[in-house]
Amino acid sequence: MNEDEKAPWVGVARSYAGWVPNVRSHLSFSVIGASRRADGYSRPYRDPPSRQVLALERRTSNDYPIPERLVRWIWKDLTQHWLLEGVTRPTRIWHPASEDPELTYDRQGMLLGRVHILPYQDAKRDRQVQDNAIAFIRTELLLAPERPNDHELTALRNEIVDRAVACSRNRIEVQFALMRTGELRLWFDEETTPFLLPDGTDLDDDLRKIAEQAYFFIKDVVHDHTHHDPSSDQITPLTEIDPAGADPNHVGEVAWRRETLWSLSREVERLNRGGGLVDQRRALGIIAYAQAFQQGLMGHVRDASGHHEFKAASSAYDYDFAHLKESIKASIDVVGTARTQTVQLTIAFVATLLSAVSVVASLISSHNGGMPRDDHGAPVGGIVFGHGDEFLRILAWNPFMTGGGIAILLLGILSATLADGEAGLFNRFQRVVSQLSRAISISLAHDSRKQVAINWALHVLASVMALMASLLCLAVLTASFDV
Repeated sequence: MNEDEKAPWVGVARSYAGWVPNVRSHLSFSVIGASRRADGYSRPYRDPPSRQVLALERRTSNDYPIPERLVRWIWKDLTQHWLLEGVTRPTRIWHPASEDPELTYDRQGMLLGRVHILPYQDAKRDRQVQDNAIAFIRTELLLAPERPNDHELTALRNEIVDRAVACSRNRIEVQFALMRTGELRLWFDEETTPFLLPDGTDLDDDLRKIAEQAYFFIKDVVHDHTHHDPSSDQITPLTEIDPAGADPNHVGEVAWRRETLWSLSREVERLNRGGGLVDQRRALGIIAYAQAFQQGLMGHVRDASGHHEFKAASSAYDYDFAHLKESIKASIDVVGTARTQTVQLTIAFVATLLSAVSVVASLISSHNGGMPRDDHGAPVGGIVFGHGDEFLRILAWNPFMTGGGIAILLLGILSATLADGEAGLFNRFQRVVSQLSRAISISLAHDSRKQVAINWALHVLASVMALMASLLCLAVLTASFDV
């Protein structure tokens, strides 16, 4: 790396900065693409020492409360293929252990490359060409040599990139630079950025949305979603550097650092406010992210000249997460103790109820044992249950359906009252219903009480529909046994 060389994103018209969450401030580029949905390939160059990274992933923009496969089938244009290709290069990183602006040289500290977005092709012939190219790229990544030489690595990258460029008429290209600290820079090259929108539309807004999607894609293939759901990886924002009309006191290198730390802090407060054990434990994980970011990136900013230099940042202040962490730990202990007591009381209640019913049934049976019987075998003058015969006949009509329905009802009640967060039996369905009902209640009513009433009504309706669907399935299954 030339010491006088400027950072590649400096001076471009549209530049963005963000952070890929990690707790060690030292990302491993060798595991990029190891996510379950991506096809990745990462191998080192020998001369000079560096690393090549390739990753391909199919992504669907799904904001609907329906499965992703159904979204891909109904709205085919919401699915795109994303290709990441980059090579590591030397850079300098800030060393937080020194009081002086000490710089540390990392010979593979930056992954520099491009993200190619391959949108859905409307024309059948164009779609077939793109599908063939994507299948070819996947095959090349799968069958690539385990220990390639430098020439084979370069040839593989060139062949894959050439196929991606040639297969799509409306391909979009985003430049990126990812540092080991998690610092990520995105920008558009004017020569490779097509004019995406017709006259009279907001090109800047459209490019910003594309950059945000590229940011989510890079985070998805680089790090594990340990403390959040993969489908909502929006904890850390992407901030535009020096946007037009922005507050002059909140732009550039300071702005994206503040926005990132604020977002992490807000997420901690949101999770802790929920009060669930799983959410509170996730909040502790987010605090670990925030502390890592604060230690590795908040105490300094890049030099305004654009060179790979740093300076101390007096305007980027820190948060004290230590006391917040202790408070959350105390809350976890309190909620855990209360939850344990609730479970114990519930078990004691059920056990006492069953014991009482058994004792009463035994006493009645003993009392009726010595009584004379009528022609139907019923005790004359004995104690009988005078009500509920029809209900018992309904329950006895199909034992499989009765047992299954009771089990579903009890498990649902226990999941809603005793289980916590991810432990819920129908957690994914509950999350979708909650999001949908919340959106509908806000759309239909402005008063908070009406919103709560609508929200609860939709939850009850969803529960009844789910129970009816389950009973219908049981009825169909058990009817087949009767046949």
